[in-house]
Amino acid sequence: MDIASLMNSQAAQGSQGSGNQTSGSRFGGGESLDETFDNFLKMLTTQMQNQDPLEPMKTEKFTEQLVGFAGVEQQISSNKNLEKLIELQGYNQMGAAVNMIGKHIEADGDKLQLENGMALGAYDLGKKAESADIRIQNSSGQIVRTISGETQGGRHEFVWDGRNDAGNQVPPGTYSYAVMAKDADGNPISSSTSTIGRVDGIETEDGRAILKVGNAEVGLSQVKKVHDIPSPSGEG
Repeated sequence: MDIASLMNSQAAQGSQGSGNQTSGSRFGGGESLDETFDNFLKMLTTQMQNQDPLEPMKTEKFTEQLVGFAGVEQQISSNKNLEKLIELQGYNQMGAAVNMIGKHIEADGDKLQLENGMALGAYDLGKKAESADIRIQNSSGQIVRTISGETQGGRHEFVWDGRNDAGNQVPPGTYSYAVMAKDADGNPISSSTSTIGRVDGIETEDGRAILKVGNAEVGLSQVKKVHDIPSPSGEG
């Protein structure tokens, strides 16, 4: 394989991996794009030094390889710029996530965060229902409370006081819930649920900011709404 062919092969690999690799990432052969470019230059220099004086490299061949090298160099520059953009995006995500600590957010999910004798939830009904029962379960899957919810089609919020069906207060923590909605004929109606809870902390996973809401993890892109809920007296 001549230099031009090798160069085009390596450049193509770098282009295909540009979505997940940066200028410092490795090719399958163990070389980064920067190292590969340096090797191309060394190979070209060696080829020119050892070429047959009676049959020197044709001008169009030399030009073709130089154009190819320029393409590889441009790819290196593009990858470095992409790396900077990804790094900046990560900083922006972390900054946005930090600002959410202590606030109540809403995201798709079925968790209820019970604290200070109160938990918030929200659900959407596809259409008007005859009945809508909100069934709250503990970590063992046992139903601790059933609440009659709003039956109009659309979005509804509800508050759980942390008591079970017997009227006793249950321990604080993370619970799950489901909405069982039916029409007048007893047929089920589609519904979706949301998790509403206070952000206690953040962590990163594969470069993404993850919000910690009780025992639930919520990606920053999953946040649908930030609720303005004042903290109970005595808390910061």
